[in-house]
Amino acid sequence: MKEVKPGIFQTPDTEPTLRVGIVLEEDRKRSVKMRALSFPVTAHIDGNEYPIEQGSHFTTTLENNTLSLALDGETLCKTRSKITLSVNESRPLAPQAGTEIQGVVAGRSFHWKKEIDQICHGSFSVHPAEDGIIVVNHIPFEDYLSCVIASEMSAECPESFIQAQVTAARSWASVFLHNKHSETPYTICNDDDCQRYQGTTHLTQECIAAAKGCRGDFLVREDGSIVPTYYSKSCGGRTETAKACFDLDLPYLSSIFDGSSSSPLATYNLQDDDDFEEWLHSTPEKHDAPFCSPAYISEEELPQFLGAVDEPQKYYRWNSSISSEELRKSLQEKFHITASAILATTPGKRGASGRYLSYSITYRDTNGEEQVLKLENQYQIRQAFHDSFLFSSAFLAEEKRSGDEVSEIIFSGGGWGHGVGLCQIGALGMALDGKSYEEIVRHYFPKAQLKKGYA
Repeated sequence: MKEVKPGIFQTPDTEPTLRVGIVLEEDRKRSVKMRALSFPVTAHIDGNEYPIEQGSHFTTTLENNTLSLALDGETLCKTRSKITLSVNESRPLAPQAGTEIQGVVAGRSFHWKKEIDQICHGSFSVHPAEDGIIVVNHIPFEDYLSCVIASEMSAECPESFIQAQVTAARSWASVFLHNKHSETPYTICNDDDCQRYQGTTHLTQECIAAAKGCRGDFLVREDGSIVPTYYSKSCGGRTETAKACFDLDLPYLSSIFDGSSSSPLATYNLQDDDDFEEWLHSTPEKHDAPFCSPAYISEEELPQFLGAVDEPQKYYRWNSSISSEELRKSLQEKFHITASAILATTPGKRGASGRYLSYSITYRDTNGEEQVLKLENQYQIRQAFHDSFLFSSAFLAEEKRSGDEVSEIIFSGGGWGHGVGLCQIGALGMALDGKSYEEIVRHYFPKAQLKKGYA
């Protein structure tokens, strides 16, 4: 998976305002419905103002490169420029308060993809684009971070987890605001491509208070520059390196065992197939187990701490399968390859977390010729071997054959996501075990230091 190269930035002295993409051009929406849920809104269009009373529904529609604004079904105006939506007075961040946007896409390209209604704090701008409307939320950085935490995971998580997660999210965003979406009206998007942001929809006062407790904290290098603190849902027991996953040389994002360094599991070489298989099927006692394992947070209890769009499944250790027909359909849809048969699959090397970094699929094309598709990173592997997206590329694979063709592949794997940096479920396990905010971030980023930017 190719990632934009992170820049080198010092901690900011003042809190920035973010431009968050809520509805993106790739969503291909020609119409977006909104509601002035908690307070009045004013629409600014070509120098004119149009008041929208609290509780009113309004719609922006794109047709022939022209935006129109309709209030309660009646068209007010049209423009080829942007529409700005401002709130009439400054309001503090509060749970379920703001402007409602309907049908927002969550989980683009992932197995949990769906459309949800969400409530966002702050002001907005609506932009016409070639393929669809773009809606941008303008919001203070710290308010945005509180909403990220309540979107990535549940706002019911322990305070030390919330503070560790918000510090990682703050540091990551501060590095990638400058180049993640450089040619768009927004600096960061609302989905897992950046950070999951669903506004105040799932926010609580306790989450807001916990985030305020670490306001302005950053994870930095020795020279004071901000570390790009990646995170994923579950490392599966060992984190991955940024070099293996993103081809980024970032020594501050090395691989660690997600548990006590005295555990026998910490000595396993997961790049070795035999070690990986033994490690995958191990069931150690709590003192030797990874923090993201059921030893620290049971799979029955886990759903109450996950994000609202996450599905309650097993993520630490999981099983999946794909038939030959399903795999050929996946290759057609995602790689534009038409295969008449799957002949073999060949694994490449594993990374430090046991995640495969490459894989090959040998297939017969429609002319009867043998061809090879090289999956060049874990992202492509996860795309290919699932109808939407495989949880991770840390797996064992067993081929079922019919003659000289593969009929089915059965996977047993571990973890959910790329595995780099902070493991969210592992950090949750640490918090539930009584670990402090500082202990959690130092566990996942042992070479980084905490530094206060703005107060």
